[in-house]
Amino acid sequence: MPRTHTRDGVAALAVVVLVVLEAIALRLSPARDWPLVTVVLVAALAGVAVVIALSSHRGRG
Repeated sequence: MPRTHTRDGVAALAVVVLVVLEAIALRLSPARDWPLVTVVLVAALAGVAVVIALSSHRGRG
């Protein structure tokens, strides 16, 4: 029987939540602030990706 990968599910859920929060943040911010908001959100997504990559790498070893 294949093992379930709950970390993968949690990671996917975290990405979906982050995308929804990004859409809300862009909708609520004034248009002049969109470039700054976009940079902050991309940095946050990169941080989440690094944490997920490190945690999944640590779990395999």
